[in-house]
Amino acid sequence: MNRLFILLFVASVLHTNAQLNCEILRTTGATYSLMACKNGTGKLYNTDTALTNRFKYRGFNLKLVSELSPEEKAELKKTKIQLKQTDTVMFYDWDILQSAKMGYFGPAIGKVHINPKDSSIKIYKYFLTPTTKDYVPTRFKIIRMGADNFIFYDIDHPYLNINYYFKKKVVFTNDK
Repeated sequence: MNRLFILLFVASVLHTNAQLNCEILRTTGATYSLMACKNGTGKLYNTDTALTNRFKYRGFNLKLVSELSPEEKAELKKTKIQLKQTDTVMFYDWDILQSAKMGYFGPAIGKVHINPKDSSIKIYKYFLTPTTKDYVPTRFKIIRMGADNFIFYDIDHPYLNINYYFKKKVVFTNDK
């Protein structure tokens, strides 16, 4: 019985070692691609292609405000959003929920806060429109985290069962 217990313990340690943790996800510079967006109350179905075909940013890249490219800074200056140079942000548009309604709402910039204690990510979403001043908070649970993939589950609207599947994008040396 002790051997079985030790074997299970070693297997769980090896499995945990191979997983990505929130500290690695928190580092800036890595690009994560959206592989699938699914929702459904009873069963998970692929989200309507009328929504997913409109996505401009099919993933996200965490950056500090001080690390933004000149194009991103110019786009941010068109809005009334106030961000500090040390804030971690991401440009994205794959969040299909706004005010408990599903749809495509356009590109947004999100101020990101990752909580490694409960494996959650909170995004303060600002739409990239000239009139935007206020944010919309959205929270996601980071569910399954493998070596290079994970799932965002919408905590704020669990009855809709919305899941976003991400995978770390591999950049080859000659792609730079």
